Amino acid sequence: MQPNKAAAVIILVILGLILIMLTSITAQKAIRPHPVKGWHSINIDSMITVTVKKNSQFIEKRVGELKHAEKACDSFKEVVTELKQENKKLNEKVNGIDDDVVGEPFELKPIVSKDKDN
Repeated sequence: MQPNKAAAVIILVILGLILIMLTSITAQKAIRPHPVKGWHSINIDSMITVTVKKNSQFIEKRVGELKHAEKACDSFKEVVTELKQENKKLNEKVNGIDDDVVGEPFELKPIVSKDKDN
């Protein structure tokens, strides 16, 4: 080969290798495109924030309802305790007469109608 032909072949081989390298780099970018945020992308952080906020509001609401129910239960217990004390005092007063008969505590009995159709 002549020196001019050899230099031309080497230059063509180098240009061919550069062309192959650029083609492979371009193909890799086409396979993995650069991520771009758009309307279709999901922002996980904002979803987590909204979910935590809704859950905390729900929990606070339920805790408030439970506290209210607990107060109602406490007041109901107080009423029952007072009624038991009054019943006991009433039984002592009724049974405290100079009778020798031991009285039984009052019992509330259901009202039964004589007429079964009613």
